[in-house]
Amino acid sequence: MGSLLRRLGARLSHLVNSKELVGHDVHGNKYYRWPDTNLHGEPVEKRIIQTPDGRYDPNLVPPEWAQWLKQTRGPPPSPEEIQQMETKRQAIRHRAAALEAAEAQRRFQEATLGRQAEQAGGPNQDRFLQQLTGRGYPAGQQAEDPVAKASSRQSGTPETAEVQRNQGTPEAADDGKSRFEADVWKPGG
Repeated sequence: MGSLLRRLGARLSHLVNSKELVGHDVHGNKYYRWPDTNLHGEPVEKRIIQTPDGRYDPNLVPPEWAQWLKQTRGPPPSPEEIQQMETKRQAIRHRAAALEAAEAQRRFQEATLGRQAEQAGGPNQDRFLQQLTGRGYPAGQQAEDPVAKASSRQSGTPETAEVQRNQGTPEAADDGKSRFEADVWKPGG
């Protein structure tokens, strides 16, 4: 009678604690789950992975199965979902390869054009001066040429002489009229 109860208890324990094969992936990993209890006696579900060679490599676990193992998703992934995700991953790999090829071509052209620019005398100085002098503004909104303005002030024009005379005098500071004109950057150049 005791052995019968022992066998019945072992059988019942095996049914309750047996691992259920939930699924497998393309790498040959098998995923299992079984019911268990935590330290407080509450029922929980344990989930594990069994690899073909017995060594766990996280790089060989698909994301949807990794989510299931960490219990961030409830049901295990379906075969259709696994196939859809693999198709998306392959499309992403293909796009990444195309972008890498385009970037390599751009860098090659940049290096080639850079060498040509060095041989021709350096960077495009005309474009730099155009941006510096404000000729990059839209039509009708031309900014004053700061280089020409600075050189004219240094050359002793009547406007410069008047500003230099009024600097430091009390009436120049009190009247609130300043000769300062701010040059504002405007987009669209």
